[in-house]
Amino acid sequence: MNVYERNINASIDITAEDYLVTRASLLDLDHNIRLQMMVKISTREIITATGEMVKTPFGECKTALPTIEKLVGLKIERGFAKKMREAVGGSGGCAHIVELALTMASLSSNSILLEAARDPEKRKLFSEKSEEERKDEIGSFLKNSCIVFKEK
Repeated sequence: MNVYERNINASIDITAEDYLVTRASLLDLDHNIRLQMMVKISTREIITATGEMVKTPFGECKTALPTIEKLVGLKIERGFAKKMREAVGGSGGCAHIVELALTMASLSSNSILLEAARDPEKRKLFSEKSEEERKDEIGSFLKNSCIVFKEK
């Protein structure tokens, strides 16, 4: 028996050289939350962060929305999740904003790595390396993020 369903969607647009815009939304029977952030690719810094809560189960939920602005200035790098949870989570924040911010950061990170790979010169240099060399090159950023980048 299907009791409840939640959909989380995320997308990325490259809006200008060195910038991307990431959007994420959460939709279920009680929520319709949409967040957006702009990230400077070269520095991984969040430049803007905005959102809207179209539907929430309680009116008070919407008072957590301004916490999204605390993401501005954070860099998507090791330790981001902890800093982000401290900024937008906890008793003054919203668990769903935390979830969407993590989704946006993860997708942004992947897109930043893919953008670097689209550069023909970088792609050629990267593809000429062994698997171990490639893992070493991006491993400092992805350290302990999965089994492949587990610290030894």
